Amino acid sequence: MILNYLFLLIVGWFHPLHLSVSEVVLNPKSGSLEISHRIFLDDLEADLQERYGNQIDLINPSDPALVQELVGSYLNQHFRLQVNGKAVQAQYLGFEVEEDAIWAYMEVPKVRQLSSINVHNSLFFKRFNDQVNLVNVKVGSKIQSMRLQTDNDNGTLKW
Repeated sequence: MILNYLFLLIVGWFHPLHLSVSEVVLNPKSGSLEISHRIFLDDLEADLQERYGNQIDLINPSDPALVQELVGSYLNQHFRLQVNGKAVQAQYLGFEVEEDAIWAYMEVPKVRQLSSINVHNSLFFKRFNDQVNLVNVKVGSKIQSMRLQTDNDNGTLKW
């Protein structure tokens, strides 16, 4: 038992977790889909730096407005939605830092009901072949989830 625990600890230490978690919530009061993404800082900084060629510091950016713009552009490219069979554009609202990750926020206005949602989430798939993007969608009291990976970067949920 102790050896199994030690093995898992050692493997976990040398093999980083490549994971993002997105939550999509239908807010009936505002009539919108509220989206939040939990993304590891170092992965996002490395992808942004590789893409834009500049040193990116999400914690202490030298140009906060530019960094917000870059993060929004990155998310809009890698996270796309179809709501009730129609493509929609999520509006990027901003991000905040929490320890070793960020919480990034998006919104799709004018969504009163949700009968189906198709999510495309390819965050970090070019960087890590073991990347997993979990997406939880909440409508009322019902939560459905999908697990997206490099060989399957989109999924559909129906109510």
